[in-house]
Amino acid sequence: MLSFGKGAMLLTIGVMIAGIVHKLFLKFFPRSNEMNVFRNLFILLTIIMFIGGNYYFKTFGGAVGNHFYAIQGTLDSISHRPIGFGLGVGGNASSLFTGGGLDFTTGSETALLSFVYQIGVQGAIALICVFYFMSKEVLEKVQKNSQFKNRFLFYVPMILIFVSIYQANTYTPQCITLLMITLGGFVGMRDRRRKKYNG
Repeated sequence: MLSFGKGAMLLTIGVMIAGIVHKLFLKFFPRSNEMNVFRNLFILLTIIMFIGGNYYFKTFGGAVGNHFYAIQGTLDSISHRPIGFGLGVGGNASSLFTGGGLDFTTGSETALLSFVYQIGVQGAIALICVFYFMSKEVLEKVQKNSQFKNRFLFYVPMILIFVSIYQANTYTPQCITLLMITLGGFVGMRDRRRKKYNG
């Protein structure tokens, strides 16, 4: 939040909301399976954030306009060549390599679609699966410790994927460093504690 970057703020707000709603859901439905809550809640939040983002763009526009123009333009490009255009030809950096300006049809201003533009739909599916299994790994560790309160952690990878649709710098240090250190530290800490108790 202190970086004042849109990507970092969206990520932080999304993860906090997901964690709070998740805990509220478990409070009212204590017998619910955590994995099912995670999946259903993520789908619900994705729909809400998508509708909210589009509403904001159409109603207020402003600084977010370029991101939505880039999403529309890049999706059109991807539909013509879903297997990808090759590394280094899309995104904000491509303008530096080609000497041109930002091209809203190559993934500028949108990190995830920049990846899809370059590595294709198949590459994006592989990337999303990696992030999903990261979330699942943390969730499994949380389930083994019912006292663990920071359930928001297993939403970090999937919210990160979603936010990266709207923001180009989502995977840069100011957006993910602290959350990823926390996430990795939690997983490592649980593994070491388990070995200590088993040993």
